[in-house]
Order: sequence, then structure tokens, then C-alpha cells
Amino acid sequence: MDPVAAASSSGALPEHFSEIQPFKHYLGPYFHYEPDMQSLTSDDFDKDFDTYIHYDGTPVLFTEKVTEGKVIAALDSYGKVWLVGRYDGDSKLTYVHYYANKVVGLDLGKGNRDEARKYVEAAHKFKSEHGDNALYLRYGRPFAERKRSKLFGYNVPKWKDIEKLSTPAYDLEKARFPHLRNTLDQYNYLKGYDSKNRLLGFKLDKNGNVLLEYLGQYHPRV
Repeated sequence: MDPVAAASSSGALPEHFSEIQPFKHYLGPYFHYEPDMQSLTSDDFDKDFDTYIHYDGTPVLFTEKVTEGKVIAALDSYGKVWLVGRYDGDSKLTYVHYYANKVVGLDLGKGNRDEARKYVEAAHKFKSEHGDNALYLRYGRPFAERKRSKLFGYNVPKWKDIEKLSTPAYDLEKARFPHLRNTLDQYNYLKGYDSKNRLLGFKLDKNGNVLLEYLGQYHPRV
């Protein structure tokens, strides 16, 4: 039996899926995808994809940092993935967009590589300024569309109201990311200080998009 097909029936991935593969592996005949593998649960999403940059709802995976199994899991659960890596001897990063196809396994996606590159570069710049947790709140796994009241719909919290609220502001470096994400998801807003003591505000619009605002210039901690 094909090893990927075997994995789909047994729920376990082949041993070589635990290995990090060179970028060229994903461009050649040795990489294929069997579209019958079981989707990840929501808990698996939290564990495996919360702390990856997502572009247009799709995880961006740097092949030098992830296993082949991670790539397969992304295709299985999202139906698409961005892979980023370098050809042998090339200093420039190359972006490849794949879609899962139920008939042939994989299709080359039509995502805009230049726009994806700009987005990821902006995300890395944001990370250098504000740290990992702020990065994954703003650029990580998308949030669901917000629930709306039958009478009033969904009102996006106003920045001036968020800044005045007595709810505590988190230390974004020290707080656990799952708690930060859950708080933003539950209350639709979150305040936190980055490593340079800047107070950042995060809020969700009706579609679950993350909006960011600097609530104070080197705002003093409470």
C-alpha cells in the first residue's frame, strides 16, 4: 500500500514525514499528496498552526523549519499551503503555492507570489519590533467571523473605549500565547505591552480580521 494511503487509514504518518526535507523535494516527483487523510481537530489547529504566519487564510511554511508531515497536515486541513525555501546555492527565497486536488493530489496555486512575499516580510518586520506573540495575534491563524446580535449586529469596539477600559493590559513577551489568542477571540479586543513598553491594541472586525492600533506612545504600565 502507498505509505500516504496507509497513513490515511491508520491515522499515523510514515516515518519520513517526521523529517525536514530540502526545498527542492517539494518541487519534484518525490513529493505527493493523498487527499484522503483525516482533517485535524480544532485542538490540533491550536497546537500546530496558531504560531505560523498566514497569508490570505493560508499557512506559510518555511521548508527549512518544518517537517514534511507538517506540510501534509496543512494541505489536509486547509486544502492549500504556501511553501517558502531556497534552491541549492540560491540566497533568494522562492514562494510556491499549492492546492489540494481530490483527483490528482496537488495543483499549483495561483496566489500572487510578490504579494505573499511583501506580506511575510512585513510580518517579520512587525515581529522584530513587537515580538512573537504580537506577530501571531496579528498575522497568525485567522479568527472566525464574529457572532452578530439579531437586533444590533456586531459592533467593532472603538479604540478610545478600549484604551479607557479597566481590563488589564498583558505583557506580550511573558504571557502564554494560547491565553492571549483565546482572550482576543472571546472579548474581541486585547491590550498588551511589547518589549519597548508600547501599549498595543488588537481588535476583531465582523469578519474576524485583526486590527491594530498604538494606544499610547511608550504608555506607562499600570
